[in-house]
Amino acid sequence: MKRVIFSIFIVLLPLLSAAQLSGTIKGFYGQKIYLLKTVEALSGTYDKLDSAQIGKDGSFSFRSEPEAGFYYLKIEDRYTPYFHDKKCDKPLTLKTPEDLNNKLIPVEVDYPCSSTNFEYLYEAAMFQDSAIADFIQRNPAPKKDTLFPKNLREFNDSLTSVLTESHNSYPQLKEELIFKVTSLKLLSGASRDSVKKSIFQSDPIKPESADYLSLFLQVYNRDTDHFLLVNKSRYTDSLIVYSGFKAVVNLFLTDSLFERRELAELALITKLHFNELPNVKPSRKKTLLKQAIEDAETPVIKRIASSILDDMTHLKKWSKAPAISLYDTSGNAVTLDQFKGSYVYIQFWTTWNDAAVEDLIFMNQIHSKYKNKIAFLSISGDRNQEDFYSFVQNHNYPWQIIHYNKKFSLLERYSVRSFPMYFLVDPDGKLALSPAYEPNRMIGYFDAIINSGEDGVKDFEIIRDYKED
Repeated sequence: MKRVIFSIFIVLLPLLSAAQLSGTIKGFYGQKIYLLKTVEALSGTYDKLDSAQIGKDGSFSFRSEPEAGFYYLKIEDRYTPYFHDKKCDKPLTLKTPEDLNNKLIPVEVDYPCSSTNFEYLYEAAMFQDSAIADFIQRNPAPKKDTLFPKNLREFNDSLTSVLTESHNSYPQLKEELIFKVTSLKLLSGASRDSVKKSIFQSDPIKPESADYLSLFLQVYNRDTDHFLLVNKSRYTDSLIVYSGFKAVVNLFLTDSLFERRELAELALITKLHFNELPNVKPSRKKTLLKQAIEDAETPVIKRIASSILDDMTHLKKWSKAPAISLYDTSGNAVTLDQFKGSYVYIQFWTTWNDAAVEDLIFMNQIHSKYKNKIAFLSISGDRNQEDFYSFVQNHNYPWQIIHYNKKFSLLERYSVRSFPMYFLVDPDGKLALSPAYEPNRMIGYFDAIINSGEDGVKDFEIIRDYKED
């Protein structure tokens, strides 16, 4: 099955210049703004290149200036795509969202130089990706891996001409344009062997580019699938009898499926990422990823393997719950470890969310019944701490209600993108339900927990087997 990875803002280059990148944004005084670079687009790994503190007047200034290209600016937990033009020496102006509590409203960049051109570039890239997807949906190939209709050639020409003038103004975009155009040409009948020679034979791999990865899959995915089918027994031996990841890579190289080790490693890691390797269940996938971290000779492949492995275990049921270390309204430390031995029902909430406040009222009604075995922990995500303190003073709830204290890393570790959100942690600090339900739907679980131990039934078995009515 062909997989196409579409992206817009993915060409990111290293920091070299001594000049500074600066700008202003209102409403985020005291917060940090980060400049991010994509390391690999397969699982979405970023490097933090620089950071700056936002002042009272909204100004910020990074220590250095990046090379021209696409980056991300991160403020709190908002990621904003940004194109850096070295020809422009004016400070940026970032547009503050109208509703700062709504995380879905992005921060926008008001470019001080040639803003019209940048808006056109953004819209053109959006148009290209959506047009390609729409064309493929309307003109499906009759069989797997067969060519699309010849009229795609005309479609390609008209589509790429939309971008050519704009892209030619920015030399750093030409390589990405080549990947896109070559991908389209492949769909309309271009030789995959010629693409292998022109793009993949000698140049270093570019996993930071989603367009490169998409083209790589187009060129090699069918050959890899065919190879694994024809060499089923040899593949199985490499997978099970020998050293796994390294053995399969060597198998690819022995039969000249790939001429270079980094391409063979990239092919294997993409198969693992998309769960397309035969005879590989989750437990074996984890083993192969661990082997890739140890045995891969390409550094970025090690990072991709590590990122995929983290995604497999992050916030998964029965995995270790992310650490919590905050303070209550009296200044006392509150950590998740102090609740060990009890279940912990964690609520992420805000004072402005009506559903969250209603859940607090319901939790207050049931707390006394379950408190001996289940600890409640409510963590406020209010941007304005005064709103939180005022609410707590007016509501005397008998469990720990604390503020996240601008620790956006905590919200990221629990993948909190909206409020309210819930988790249930078991007495050993593992996630029993991730995410959990709102409290009125948790009564069956709570009852099962306080009644556990009867007839020798263990807590985790009740949580595992309990089915909601």
